[in-house]
Amino acid sequence: VTEPLSEILTGNDRDAAMKFRTVGGAFMFQFKTTILGGVFLAMPLILFQIWQFVAPGLYNNEKRFALPFMFIASLCFYAGIWFAYSLALPITFDFLMGFEVNLGDFRLEPDITSEDYFGLFTQGLLVFGLLFELPVIFGFLSAAGVVDYRDLLQFWRWSIVIAFVLGALLSPPDPLTQLIYAAPMVGLYGLSILVAYIFGDRQGTESEA
Repeated sequence: VTEPLSEILTGNDRDAAMKFRTVGGAFMFQFKTTILGGVFLAMPLILFQIWQFVAPGLYNNEKRFALPFMFIASLCFYAGIWFAYSLALPITFDFLMGFEVNLGDFRLEPDITSEDYFGLFTQGLLVFGLLFELPVIFGFLSAAGVVDYRDLLQFWRWSIVIAFVLGALLSPPDPLTQLIYAAPMVGLYGLSILVAYIFGDRQGTESEA
């Protein structure tokens, strides 16, 4: 869990250590890490329960997407986790930790707590894990006839604005991290349009037949 930050700390000749400021800080860090790992490992089961909730309101031809939906949705979620862990979070921590304030005898040095780190780390993993579900969601909605790729194309300008607004809200207040969060949103929305075109076109062909 602490690997992205540890590499940055040791790479900058700092001690790779964090502090906790509550009596149960060390225990809660271990507890939260265990819960987080359990949620990630149980994601296929969580998606299955979500499907069980949605399935009664679907037609029989729509229910056949159950297994592909759960499989692809799980892969996309883990792909988002991998993207955040191996690329987005290291760049974010490296950028934020790279700031130095040195005004004569006054200097700011990092004093990172486990609470601060775990909050940012967890938020990044969950945000990217859910963002990578966009193509699956729009693909399913397109196959069900709820949305059409033409509607998504007409909305692409607003999607860019919304992506950067969400990037500013979900990330620390710096332009690079905002871009790291917003750029995948824009790319995933473009992929969602392609997926909606493929599944929507296929659904329309079957209906005509």
